[in-house]
Amino acid sequence: MIAPAKIVIESAPGELRTATLDANGTPIEFRVERTHQRSLKDGLYLGRVRALRADIGAAFVDIGHADDGFLNLKESGATQGLHEGDALIVQVTRDAVPGKGPRLSAYPTLAGRYLVLTPGDGNLAISKKIGDAETRARLRDVLETQADDVAGFVVRTDALHAADEALLAEARALRAAWTQIAATAESAAAPTELYAAPDLAARTLFSAFSAATSDVVVDDADTLAVLAAFADTHLPEARPSLSLVRAPAFRTLEIEDAFADALAPMVALPSGGRIVIAETAAMASIDVDAGQAGGGNPERVALHTNLEAAAALARQLRRRNIGGVIAVDFMRMKDDAARAKVLAVLKRALTDDPAQPRALPFSAFGIVEIERRRDGMSLAETMLSRTLIETSETRALAALRALALTGGGPVALHVTPDIKAALQGPLKPALQATSQRLGFDIPLVSDLHRGADVDFEIKSKTPKI
Repeated sequence: MIAPAKIVIESAPGELRTATLDANGTPIEFRVERTHQRSLKDGLYLGRVRALRADIGAAFVDIGHADDGFLNLKESGATQGLHEGDALIVQVTRDAVPGKGPRLSAYPTLAGRYLVLTPGDGNLAISKKIGDAETRARLRDVLETQADDVAGFVVRTDALHAADEALLAEARALRAAWTQIAATAESAAAPTELYAAPDLAARTLFSAFSAATSDVVVDDADTLAVLAAFADTHLPEARPSLSLVRAPAFRTLEIEDAFADALAPMVALPSGGRIVIAETAAMASIDVDAGQAGGGNPERVALHTNLEAAAALARQLRRRNIGGVIAVDFMRMKDDAARAKVLAVLKRALTDDPAQPRALPFSAFGIVEIERRRDGMSLAETMLSRTLIETSETRALAALRALALTGGGPVALHVTPDIKAALQGPLKPALQATSQRLGFDIPLVSDLHRGADVDFEIKSKTPKI
């Protein structure tokens, strides 16, 4: 897995932007968080059940935000004895996305660097990635006294080389935090926030920092101070190197253009091919085509382009934080061995992604489906609008249709500047045909503003005296 060599945090009024870079300075991930749209993921709430839906096995829970949370009753084991109006502790496991509220769990956890506290189960589980029997026994000996009816623990892979004292200190800190949360929930009225999720800067530092990270740069002194305090509490042994750079950080570190490229729908491939990325509310689709790739044997061109695209799109999914279902339409290949080669390269490229994407085999129509864990909104969902706005030509032709219905005497057409440009440009023949049909010239008056209540108005033409 590619570990970030540098973490960049840019703070501006109303917005935080973060980037992780590899050893060559190439961006691995970009993230954006708006002050009014802060992530709720991992936050704990005393929620109130607003509705139970037996038909879909879910409860909708008010957690005090605009959208009710979605609680899968089967996954949460909360099918028995839950009624509308009940209060319960829930945790946000996935942020809201357009059209869907946040996803909730009734099994809250508190995560540290080495341990995850699981309230009330008393178990001590150790990551399967820690395979050495002697190490597993040592970890169990150190922590078994910390697991009881109040809290159990999951030992994370990062605990492999942690000192015993660090493990015990984190276990005690997590227990103290949960005790405070539980006490607050006992006396609070739902809905109430019990534990606020860290902001984007802290989450990025906590999740992305590793032994391979050489530097964490921030362009705001206040943010730097907050992160230093966060690191002292949550990363005491790692002691990340925090430094202040000139604002704005993305421009100072020369990654602003790369950020803009991560919002572009088209990605050029080295040999002239390209991938085109389109996101919808339901899924994302990626089309691979030869673009300006050289001629030659079509099968060889398709294979070479697809191999380049497989590696590139894996990087783009992570960089843009595209999750859910992704359908990839590779260039058509008749050879099964070529398809297998492309799929192998794609799967290998996806192994670097901590979101654990999974690629399915080619379908009969040459489509590869990728399932990638969704973690909040993608970069495009945060930064771009999906509003489908009619083109200037569409609105100009609507004005001509309205003119054809007037049937009266000479009139003038009052329009926005872009409609006038369309009628004087590519649609000039249509304007002339409308004039001939009506029997009079149609003056264009550009006195309306784009975004007003109307795009055009038909007014009687004042005769000259």
